[in-house]
Amino acid sequence: MRSLAFFSLISLAFSCFATTHVDIYHAEVAVNEKISDDMARIEGMKSVVIKATGDKHSVKNAIIEKALSQNSQYLSQIGYGKKEKHKTLKMVFSEKQIGSLLTQAQLPFWPAQRETILIWFVEDKDFQRSIVWENVSNPEINKLKALSEERGIPVIIPVGDFDDITGIDPSDVWGNFMQPISRASQRYHPDAVLVLRAHNNNFRWSLYDQVPDEMMNFSSVPVTGSASGDNALETLVDQLTHYYANKNAVVVHSQSSLMVKISVTGVSRATSFFALENALNQLSSVASVDISGIQGDTVSYQIHLLTSQKEFEQELMGVSLIEKDPANEDTAMREMPDEPAGTTEAQPAGEKRVETKPSEESVGQRDNTVQQDVQQDNMEQEDNTDSESHVSELFYHWKQ
Repeated sequence: MRSLAFFSLISLAFSCFATTHVDIYHAEVAVNEKISDDMARIEGMKSVVIKATGDKHSVKNAIIEKALSQNSQYLSQIGYGKKEKHKTLKMVFSEKQIGSLLTQAQLPFWPAQRETILIWFVEDKDFQRSIVWENVSNPEINKLKALSEERGIPVIIPVGDFDDITGIDPSDVWGNFMQPISRASQRYHPDAVLVLRAHNNNFRWSLYDQVPDEMMNFSSVPVTGSASGDNALETLVDQLTHYYANKNAVVVHSQSSLMVKISVTGVSRATSFFALENALNQLSSVASVDISGIQGDTVSYQIHLLTSQKEFEQELMGVSLIEKDPANEDTAMREMPDEPAGTTEAQPAGEKRVETKPSEESVGQRDNTVQQDVQQDNMEQEDNTDSESHVSELFYHWKQ
């Protein structure tokens, strides 16, 4: 039966989430007479760890600090490049190795599938307000984009074409008027909308963590903040990163004894089968997916979890392909007891090898250091109490 899963590797471009895949594991650091290659490797690995965790203080973890001095073990590819006429060291770190390192350090992992934020930035200068567009060079918006990229936050700046200019006024953005902001944002299909207002060196922002169509839902309260001074934009990006990392990151643990069964009806096509299995495997709460049976248009899986079942079900809500089957709602409530606090387990999404082919821009030699797997704890299921025998079964239906 597992041979069927092999065909899921066929290139089927199914999009199950309205998010952006962030390139966590690449880093590029300028090198010169003051910054050696060794220093650049350390800085590159630091940037990868910060992007992977969402926490800029994670590099002060004792295990991370020790690993930084052994950074060659975590590199998959290395070479030289140029950026703005400056020589750089370009690095690709191993997804598997970094994931194992976070496991050892007991640091959270922020999956690479992340919400895309549309930023409406309005400035008040000399009693005149104007929206900052993508097609107009602005030092503050350029800095904001660079900081967001460093922290792994996908952002969109409105382009400022005819539709934008005629669709929304600066006063609409400054006043946080939901209807025009929602209407003007829909063409960009973001996952969230950030309204940023600047006066002199003071910034105020409101984050609407919802798609534009849902912004008119008055039960939704925006996340707000403010800052002033030269580091105001750094503060903004720090707060955004902290918010989304806390929302989506999971602490990686090395053992899992949880399993849940899930049956999905209405899966009548082969493409649906492949898309569903691919979506389940992408969930960061899932260790592995086994097909336990196919009967008619019903597919049954055994899902091995690296988090609690509650977290798995919450993440499953983001899969747009399926919905809960109300006909089996009562049966779906047969859940296993929750794990004790502090034992939440997860695994970085997508255990794929990092591409090791040199890029065209790279002129350096690939690092010859033999890759060594970071020591991982035993992943076998441990013997537990009698509650192990109580396995939940969830029922879902394919959305036609």
